[in-house]
Formats: sequence, structure tokens, C-alpha cells
Amino acid sequence: MAGPLRLFLSYAHEDSSVAAELRNHLAPLRHEKIVRDWYDHDLVAGSDWDTEIKQQLESSALVLFLVSSDFLASSYAYERELAHALDLHKRGMLRV
Repeated sequence: MAGPLRLFLSYAHEDSSVAAELRNHLAPLRHEKIVRDWYDHDLVAGSDWDTEIKQQLESSALVLFLVSSDFLASSYAYERELAHALDLHKRGMLRV
């Protein structure tokens, strides 16, 4: 493996506390440079957030979805992130 595994975390904003807790559990893997995870709290104010999310998703090797009723109800998470990730997965570009 060349460098850390790029991981994209997708979730509904209502589940942000669960996403933050998961990131805490991933901390040892970040410290050991096994993974480099990204989620939308890493967005920089004023950036084109839709483009940044798409770029981060497309440059990841693994996508984790925190699936909940709020996730399924979120048109952005469900229709944009999940649909795009599943397409990339089918094409062999990343793992879901």
C-alpha cells in the first residue's frame, strides 16, 4: 500500500455526533498513517462544497456510509453521495 488509505465518511447531518464518534475510533489508524479520513466537517468556509465533496469522494479508496432513517431521508446523502459512490464502486474505482 502506497500511503494511507483514503476514506470518505458519508452521513446525514442529524447523525453528526455518531460521525464524530466514529472519527474518534479511527484516530489510532490516522496516527499510524493507515487511513486518511475525510468528512464534510473538513470543508473550508467559502469553498465550493459540492465540488469539494465530489472530489473527495472520487479520490477515496473506501466510502463508509452511516445509514440511518435520516440518511435515507436526505436527498443529498442518498441521491448524490450514495448513488455516485455506488457507481464508482461498480466501475471498480472504490469500495463501499
